Amino acid sequence: MPVPRLYLAWLPAVVALLCLCTRPLSAGDIVDLTSHTNLRGAWLIEQPDAVELDVRLLIEAGEYDNTGLEGLAHYLEHLVFLSADKIHGDFGDRTANAWTSRNWTLYWNNGPVANLEPMFDNAARIFSPVDLDRNFAQSEVDIVEREFDLRNTESPWLQLYTKMYQSMYAGHPFARSVIGSRDSIRQFTPQATAEFHRQWYRASNAYLLVSGPLRADQIIPQLKKRFAALPAGSTPPHQWSRQSRQPDSINIEMTHPTIGGSRVLYIRHAAALDGMSSRQQLATCALTTELLNSAQPGGLTKPLYYDEFLTLELESNCDIQPDRSNLLLIWAQPEEGVTAEKLFAQFDQTLPTLTSHEAFDKSIETVRQRLIKTLQRLAREPQQETNIATLGLLLHNDILSSDEYIDDIRSVQTRDIKRLLSAFAQSATKARGQIHPETGQ
Repeated sequence: MPVPRLYLAWLPAVVALLCLCTRPLSAGDIVDLTSHTNLRGAWLIEQPDAVELDVRLLIEAGEYDNTGLEGLAHYLEHLVFLSADKIHGDFGDRTANAWTSRNWTLYWNNGPVANLEPMFDNAARIFSPVDLDRNFAQSEVDIVEREFDLRNTESPWLQLYTKMYQSMYAGHPFARSVIGSRDSIRQFTPQATAEFHRQWYRASNAYLLVSGPLRADQIIPQLKKRFAALPAGSTPPHQWSRQSRQPDSINIEMTHPTIGGSRVLYIRHAAALDGMSSRQQLATCALTTELLNSAQPGGLTKPLYYDEFLTLELESNCDIQPDRSNLLLIWAQPEEGVTAEKLFAQFDQTLPTLTSHEAFDKSIETVRQRLIKTLQRLAREPQQETNIATLGLLLHNDILSSDEYIDDIRSVQTRDIKRLLSAFAQSATKARGQIHPETGQ
């Protein structure tokens, strides 16, 4: 399944595909087991009170690395998942799924500890060429097309988002759609995925994350058996890293039959801030998102939603691109009588003023404490440590603990948020999208 829109209040971006339970969890250690494998990274999160075992394999490649038919990386994910699952045997008592994003593909299994060996077998088979009946593999194209209908055709937001990215980043990998188009999907063949798998599905380009009520000594023998002999290989530079690209300023307008009122998407771009590590960037974007969506002075919600009644809905997200550039995405539904142009003009006027509010520093502290309390409460959930560790891998290629993430949120400086917001406000890129009901509705 693709991940078309990243809600980078950060946690929802990663945990959308997961079921978080409510059983309290005793904090465990994160044990680095990379030396027992040929993988780029392998860790065990020891969770003594967890009920089940969680095994995640992350491949650092997604649609942005694909040079073939748009959406092919996602189709390959379907085929690899099905091919790896052929070993299931009595392996039915578990939850399993996979998803593809712009620059990652993740496969996961969750189930009883007794399923450790088949779960590891499943993860190891992901590196093997797809082994499915050709007709069956070709029939999976129909499944992908139905997923396209479910996730794209009926989603005005996603259609607008996709069209804007295609225009902003024309000719660059960032313009590619994770799920592809109806035309590209209908041209998929199992053979077309083989080269992408050979090129990117390598041990040197993969991370394994295991969590559950086990100790390292209990899994190391199985880990060595399945992952130590994998050929490491080497991967080429990522397609998106070969050319830096400032997105273009654009204006997109479209219609959709299912919406009852106009919607707008407003995007600003900012280059990676000098002197800021990837972890600092992650925490700074998280706190900036919280501030913008809060009712505090210095956010966007207070002036546009509560004070001026310009929007019925308003959501802001700070998104980190794979090249570490930043995007500010503002999704809104104008109030009745408020035009899209008026709302865009208000965004232009309001963004540069946010950091000058006299209560700005106090607002940051308010939302910081609220976010920290939320993270501390979530830390009682069994999967939270695993989700944060996954977040760290997805966004800065290194493991991250809940305590480290909370410490990073604590250490964000007010000046860093001001720098980021100022960079957005001064950006040369100003992308505006509108979607309206079809005429006659």
